[in-house]
Amino acid sequence: MEKFDGNNFYTWKVKVQMHLMNRGLWSIVKGTEQAPNDPRLLVEWQKKEEKAKAIIGLALSDMQLHLIDLAKSSNEIWEELSKLFGAKAMNATFSLKMQLFSLKMHEETRLSTHINELMSLLRQLAETGIKVHPDDAKAILLNSLSSKYDNVVFTLTQLPSQTLEGMVTSLLAEEKRTYSENLDAGGQHEIALYSKGKMRKTKGSTECFYCHKNGHIAWNCKARARDLLNDKVSAYIANLDELSESDEEPREPSLRLF
Repeated sequence: MEKFDGNNFYTWKVKVQMHLMNRGLWSIVKGTEQAPNDPRLLVEWQKKEEKAKAIIGLALSDMQLHLIDLAKSSNEIWEELSKLFGAKAMNATFSLKMQLFSLKMHEETRLSTHINELMSLLRQLAETGIKVHPDDAKAILLNSLSSKYDNVVFTLTQLPSQTLEGMVTSLLAEEKRTYSENLDAGGQHEIALYSKGKMRKTKGSTECFYCHKNGHIAWNCKARARDLLNDKVSAYIANLDELSESDEEPREPSLRLF
């Protein structure tokens, strides 16, 4: 794991959190697993606490170690780093909002790439405590699409009850349909592959290792892209639920447009 040097805090934070979860230490760092009163259990808890502190400290560059000198627990270390480098800073939050509201899809951009960018902004805002309501996320998504999706956008606006996951699935299906039509109109296509540093061409009989269909490779597989995006959308919705449950007091989403 690359050590944190003051840049790309969000990416570093996610990786360290996954590592702590894998070691069964995240509940201690998060503060939900407090030190037990039983002396026998306390010894084991202290060992886990020390491991958690070590994992976080070893994931910092030498230039950042002074920031955690005075922290007494892994939870204090985590909170201090989040306070100093997290997107909770007002300027960073405002910048994320500006990026989200001004997001527009370019004609040459693939739909899957565009949705990935949108989901990344939503996740980063969620980390700051700004929870974008799924209905607003749907509106932002449809409003950001290029003009070639005008017909499907019109159709989807007539289905306000459709979930964000369902909307993404419908959009990707439309992209796949358009892609197939373009292939049919252009005749039998060829897929360029690199072999031993040289470009060679092979007919569209190449089998995809993901969906096992011919005509493309796994990297360009539409089914793979769709599944990955659906996973990201589902993770975002789950994250909203988790954030809501973790609030000390119930409150409305802090970024609600309508």
